Amino acid sequence: NNVDEDFEYLELRNVGATPLNVNGCTISGGVGFTFPNRVVAAGERVLVVKNTAAFNSRYPGLSGAVVGEFTGNLANNGNRISLKGRLREPILDFSYDDEWYPVTDGFGFSLVIVNDNAAADTWSLASSWRPSGVLNGTPGQGDGAAPSIPEVVINEILTHSDPAPPTDTIELRNLSAGNADVSGWYLT
Repeated sequence: NNVDEDFEYLELRNVGATPLNVNGCTISGGVGFTFPNRVVAAGERVLVVKNTAAFNSRYPGLSGAVVGEFTGNLANNGNRISLKGRLREPILDFSYDDEWYPVTDGFGFSLVIVNDNAAADTWSLASSWRPSGVLNGTPGQGDGAAPSIPEVVINEILTHSDPAPPTDTIELRNLSAGNADVSGWYLT
């Protein structure tokens, strides 16, 4: 039996115009990984996963993009990730926080960088990230459009009022410009 953390992954893309051998490059922070001898083509995406068997069970057909398993954990409250070259030269160093977007905090949506060519000093900003457009993300494929999540809020609560009505009531209000389909939503 797998736990949610077994399906975690990091996706890296070669944003350069030429192939890149990532042998000896490292990822550190909350997780640790050293890349094997692997050439990543221009534009190609590779994946570093928590648990290869679990990942392959959820995302069949992507095993060729998986370059290995990281140690440690992607913290549920955010983390720092550092990517270094084979000579330990800094490539990218940033922090993320899954609380930036509540839907990425345990609800199955991944964090996606808005522009993977953005300046390195902007990667730690919430505005540089967004939730994935698909539940469980789209590893190895890039992500399409951002999800359209209607702005529905709890507007009013009536609890055990006497004498009438004798029932509890929760009123929802749609702040979005269009209709909001709330079928399948739940309150807890």
